Amino acid sequence: MPIHEPRISVVIPLYNHEKYIAEAVYSVLGQSFTDFELIVINDGSSDGSENVIREIKDERIRYFFQDNQGASKAINRGIGLARGEYVSILNSDDVYDPKRLEECLRTLKTDLSLSAVFTHLECIDAKGNFIKHLRGAEENWADHTPETSFKGENNIALDLLAGNFLTTTSNLFCRKTVFDSLGNFSDLRYAHDYDFFLRLCSHHAVHLIEKPLVKYRIHGLNTVKENEAAVQYEVGLVLTDFFLNSDFRRLFGDGDVSTVMTKFFSSVKTGDADKMIMTLFVFGMKYPEIKNGLSDRLRQDTGSPFRKTCMERLSKISKGWILWRETNERLVAREKELSEGWMQWRETNERLVAREKELSEGWMQWRETNERLVARDRELQEAKENLATLNEKVVALTDQLIERDTYIQSIRNSWWFRSGRFLTMPFRRLFHKGFSQKNS
Repeated sequence: MPIHEPRISVVIPLYNHEKYIAEAVYSVLGQSFTDFELIVINDGSSDGSENVIREIKDERIRYFFQDNQGASKAINRGIGLARGEYVSILNSDDVYDPKRLEECLRTLKTDLSLSAVFTHLECIDAKGNFIKHLRGAEENWADHTPETSFKGENNIALDLLAGNFLTTTSNLFCRKTVFDSLGNFSDLRYAHDYDFFLRLCSHHAVHLIEKPLVKYRIHGLNTVKENEAAVQYEVGLVLTDFFLNSDFRRLFGDGDVSTVMTKFFSSVKTGDADKMIMTLFVFGMKYPEIKNGLSDRLRQDTGSPFRKTCMERLSKISKGWILWRETNERLVAREKELSEGWMQWRETNERLVAREKELSEGWMQWRETNERLVARDRELQEAKENLATLNEKVVALTDQLIERDTYIQSIRNSWWFRSGRFLTMPFRRLFHKGFSQKNS
């Protein structure tokens, strides 16, 4: 029975990612397009990555183990084992969108002139939380203008001169025949993806799908964070090799040379390796033995005085940048603390102002109330004084009444009043009798 040849070969180079490999594998197995094989190359992992892979049962998985040789060799072995017409790479800590294979394949089938496709990226952290979108070369050209740079040229090779915006080998989907013309990935630890992307995009027609169809994980174990000086050194080798061996007329076109030079100067990003690149380029132009096989020779010869000198310089610069970043982070943190302190001070001050306003209003109300109480007290005092005066008058009148009553009583007790009363008694009786008859 003939062996089925899948349409797509997905290659995962695996190294010490037991925390992430299961998610990576399942993101492939869960693709909407299902005619693929999944080749996992375990590059000498010392953690539990192999156990995780062996627990996943799917006949499309092909698992291989090798001693640790580096990501580029693991990828190259996977490409050599690939049976598909198309090759897609996924790093063991990244994640595919469920429709990545379907959409990438559709693009290459629709336009047969294309050799490879890339997509936008979604950056995630170690826990899978969203960080940001990488929309093609957008960040590369943030501070540039089309008049003085390659911004707006819609040329991915030129976009790459301003930095590796394609970011990761997980972003590559291509026809397998690409490797027949370009060769495999260079034996570089950090910049093998950048080197391959520059060669691919300057020699083949490629396309960028403007959708985030892969999640690129940023965490403390990313290889590029191991040694910044070594990363800069490899980028310098890659750019020098590209400059020495590229057909600039085909790459830049037949425009005005001065304009092209201006755009190249403004666009190319050499990092801290500019002096190294200038030296290699000058000597590479004069010495064919330097130009041919430049990257391989300077990468493999770790005892080279030139490599040693470059690494020392780059290490000093890298340490300087690290110190600057640390200082800047502390300053930013301090500024944040001060900003928060000022915010708290403003909030406290606003509360104090509001409290002072309340107290001021309270004092005003107290003064108004006090004034009313003083006025009322004055009124009460006046009323008290009036009452005392009136009381004195009542006492005086009472004394007069008592004196008058005493006087009247003394009159009644006198002999002449009683004698007169006795003498007038008959007349009083007649008067009362007549009055009674008249009323009846």
